[in-house]
Parts: sequence; C-alpha cells; structure tokens
Amino acid sequence: MKQKIYENFHIQPTKFNPDYYCVIDFEATCEENNPHNYKHEIIEFPALMVNARTLSVDSKFHTYCKPVRSPKLSDFCVKLTGIEQSYCNNKLIFGIQPIALLTNLLPLLRQKTVDEADSFQVVFQNFQKWLEDVLGDSGTFVIVTDGPFDITRFLTIQCKLDKIPMPHWAANWVNVKRTFKTFYKLPGKRFPTLGDMLEQLQIPHDGRLHSGIDDSKNIVNILCQLIRDGCRIEANENFSK
Repeated sequence: MKQKIYENFHIQPTKFNPDYYCVIDFEATCEENNPHNYKHEIIEFPALMVNARTLSVDSKFHTYCKPVRSPKLSDFCVKLTGIEQSYCNNKLIFGIQPIALLTNLLPLLRQKTVDEADSFQVVFQNFQKWLEDVLGDSGTFVIVTDGPFDITRFLTIQCKLDKIPMPHWAANWVNVKRTFKTFYKLPGKRFPTLGDMLEQLQIPHDGRLHSGIDDSKNIVNILCQLIRDGCRIEANENFSK
C-alpha cells in the first residue's frame, strides 16, 4: 500500500504534447559554504499546474517541509530563501507577542515557517494526491524546472534520505534553461539564469528571488512566453539511477 501511495502508477507523465506543465522550484537547507556531500533537505515544495492549451495556471500546490536531519536552518538559508524557522520564538509580530495574535491570523503566519510544517514524507504524499485530483484518470503532464538540480540533487537526496522510491514522473523533465538557450540560440556554453531569461523577454521579476513559489511563478511566465514565441516544449533532461 505504501509503495502505491508513493508511485501513483496511473498518473501519466509524458515527454511530448502533455495536457499540463507542472512547474516546480524546490528550496532546500543550505549553508553559506556547503560541505562536501552536504545532504540538502527540501523545505519548500511549490508546484503550479499550467494548462498546455490555455497557458493558465489551473491549480497550485504549495507548502513548507520540516527538515529532520538539519532541523535548525542556517542564518544564510533564512536570509537566502526568506523562510523562517518559526514565528513562535517569542518574537514580536506587528508589535504583538505571538500568543496574543488572533487565532485566525497565526495559521497564516505559520505557513512560512518550517517548525510548524509537515515532514517531507507527508508533503510528498499530499503532492501525489494533488496530482491525482488535478489530472483525473487520463490527464498527462511533464515537470518543468529552472535547471537540473531540483530533480538531480534536491529530490534525489530527499528521496534517499526518506527511503522513498524516486517517482516515475521525475524520469524525464523540462529544463527551461536548456530550452531557452536552444530556442533563442544563445551563444557560448553558459546557461542563462532566471534573471537573464526574464530580462531578455522583458518580463518583470515577480516577488522574491529564491522564494520557491515566486520563482515558480517566474518560470511559468518564461515557459508561456517560449510557447507564444513558437517553441515546442519537450522533455530534455532525464534521471538515471
């Protein structure tokens, strides 16, 4: 039963002509200088489901994950991602002690902390269920990321740490950097950054850099402009165990 929950075999990822593009941009634990073989843990899991026909975002999945092996976020990680450890460390919020906040306000604040979040295992199962709900019995999709590391590093490490089989939807995905460089015929070997792509397309940056959900929105904007410009979006990365 556990294997079935993790795999969701009837969900249909595809390399070509999907019904949806599922844009993901993980944020993970980090240090200013990561030691060799540093084990990143995913702390933010955003996903935006883009309708391939209308280019609208039909559904959003977004939550934070509580790291287990490195439960205390580094100061560098907090500053980089904007993700707080907790709003309940006797801090003042709007000049009010947390205990005095209105009960309907505190849950909203806690959504941007890791101490109050579920473990990755729980979040991953919730994500699989979200895929089922959005796709139904026959919908197809392909994952889209800004570079290879969301899958080859962050998801791979996290699945190994939690002894979760790599999901089959991660076998092939779209690296939008590679797509962008190829389609617009950028010179040199360097791949463009998120900022480079937005600047070239004259799209304003939305939100905060290294916020997973904000970066996902920006990737969606780049993806949609590629499609409007006539780019055929196909999987161009693959995961091999």
